Amino acid sequence: MCIFFFFKYLHRAYLKKPRNMSLNKLNSKNKPIVQVTACLMPDFGIGNKGKLPWRLKKEMKYFKEVTTNTEDPTKKNAVLMGRKTWLSIPPKFRPLPDRLNIVLSRSSPNWDSSKLQEEGMILCNNIHTAVSKLNDPEESYYSDIERIYIIGGGEIYNSTYDICTHLLITEITTDIKHEMDTFLNQSDITKLFERCEDDQEWKDFVKASGHLESNINEGDYRYKYVLYKRK
Repeated sequence: MCIFFFFKYLHRAYLKKPRNMSLNKLNSKNKPIVQVTACLMPDFGIGNKGKLPWRLKKEMKYFKEVTTNTEDPTKKNAVLMGRKTWLSIPPKFRPLPDRLNIVLSRSSPNWDSSKLQEEGMILCNNIHTAVSKLNDPEESYYSDIERIYIIGGGEIYNSTYDICTHLLITEITTDIKHEMDTFLNQSDITKLFERCEDDQEWKDFVKASGHLESNINEGDYRYKYVLYKRK
């Protein structure tokens, strides 16, 4: 009887373990893990049928600047993405230049891994393997990487909040009616992160150059670059 209650206690303790335990484990080497995405407010819609319903040149330039900039000029950043996101990038633009491209795929497509690495892309079967490799001092590129950016798609965004230190969300508003079928998980964002209202805090984090403003008007769209930090 005592043994029964002991194991029952252990089971309950396991169920109650904090959700961010994996965050502490994965971020022990202090490489920031940052999601970068653009979404349509107020529902945090990020796409429809695997595509973006807008094309915002200034936002694309911002994405490139943020994911490329480093504080240490001898280092670069890593960008993590799913296989569909990788394939959605036109071949002439991939791998994304001046960044270590890591593609996540469970299905192990028929790609030559050694050739991909020569071309600046590394293939991993899951996010935890990828982050562990980037935080492993034994890996050749460990000392070269400053930040880890997660850049899509929807399933990867919504399954990695527990390992992220920050979110960079471009909050878009428009009078155009867009049908969306993919959304960020608002509940997780609200629970785990706080929205920074101070533009200077955002600028400091992204190492923004003087010309970069947080509020943008482009055609029929208005958008704001926002930093969310871990609570």
